[in-house]
Amino acid sequence: MRQSVKILELPLLELKNTIEAELAENPVIEEIPQPPSSPEPSKEIREPEEDYPSSYDKELPSGELVSYEKPILGKRESLNDSLLKQLRINTKNEQQMKIGTALIDLIDANGYLKVDFTALAAELNCSEDEILAALQLIQTFEPSGIGARDLKECLLNQLKKRQEKDDLLFKLIENHLEELAAGKNINKLCKKLKCSPEEFSRCIEKIHGLEPKPGRAFADDIIAYIIPDITIEEKDDELAISTKDDSIPAIRINPVYRSMLKSKTVNEETKDFIRSRFTQAQNLIRAIKSRKDTLLKVVSHIAETQREAIREGADKLKPLTLNEIAEKVGMHESTISRVVRDKYVQTPSGLWPLKDFFSGSLKTTEGNDISSQSIKLKIKELIESEDKTNPLRDQKIVEIINATEKISLARRTIAKYRDMLKIPPVSQRRKSI
Repeated sequence: MRQSVKILELPLLELKNTIEAELAENPVIEEIPQPPSSPEPSKEIREPEEDYPSSYDKELPSGELVSYEKPILGKRESLNDSLLKQLRINTKNEQQMKIGTALIDLIDANGYLKVDFTALAAELNCSEDEILAALQLIQTFEPSGIGARDLKECLLNQLKKRQEKDDLLFKLIENHLEELAAGKNINKLCKKLKCSPEEFSRCIEKIHGLEPKPGRAFADDIIAYIIPDITIEEKDDELAISTKDDSIPAIRINPVYRSMLKSKTVNEETKDFIRSRFTQAQNLIRAIKSRKDTLLKVVSHIAETQREAIREGADKLKPLTLNEIAEKVGMHESTISRVVRDKYVQTPSGLWPLKDFFSGSLKTTEGNDISSQSIKLKIKELIESEDKTNPLRDQKIVEIINATEKISLARRTIAKYRDMLKIPPVSQRRKSI
């Protein structure tokens, strides 16, 4: 299950690297050529078919390997930019935005925050409680563990975000992390914690799965290669969804090792080794299939809601939440969050991060829901086309949008959305003739 969750979170390029690493390490796994071409995708959105088992358990047609799609090259988002983007979406008011921005500027490259609350409160003219509230908000952002003030807080925050329920694990980190780092006697720690060595080892394994430096995945000088995990094409006015399976190696269990398990001439020690690697290979194959099925199912339901946006662009986005998709596919909201994280989909309207299909809703005067993202795009369009010598004030934008979209917005909402879009106020946009 742990491996399945890990595979589910991986974007396509990292999944490719993971499979290639397993091919190099596990002799039981071998790569097989993929079919020279895939059949034309279905004309309608549908649930994924059970097509992966056949590609693992049977010989595939011979032929050349399909070349990898040319990746889309782009500069990786910096840690600061990523956190500010999340802050704009989640902040409650201008004061929290100001405090949160100051805190994010103080987070170092490893993701840690070194700050004197008293000094910062005096500088920002706010209370220490307000700083703490803003910090607690930032600590809910991605990457998990960000904004911690020390290693202990970093690890504990990651466990809480994972909804970990192991009390022994929490006690070990909260009270004995220094002893653990110093290599203290395990038997003594087990006695202090009143646990068995097996329970202690289980906790150590979980700690090894945490990230001690959550910010190091970001670097301004790193170039990110983006390969879409999913393609949505329009065929005869219908949407066809397919995964980019040609971008990852097709793998199977080498039949030679299957026969060795049945052979009477192979000793038991060798068979035990083969069985252990055989199990690893099966788990990896199942995890890859589960990732594909889950991704197709989630994107199919997203496409049902966001057909117009997929065809025409972001201004046609409809309100959609992670919880809505979770209920449709019968999964937990946290699972859907893992599915859409760092995944991209190629559509008729361009390349989309999957997370961008999700947007909060606002009510129109007629009682209908409208996507908050579409309102932001409307604000951007109005400002881009305004008279720069006499730019639109927020109140004027309110009047235009309320009239055209049949919605009742407050001026402060427009100001908030404008800040999220990094658009300066009217005084800074005005140009002299």
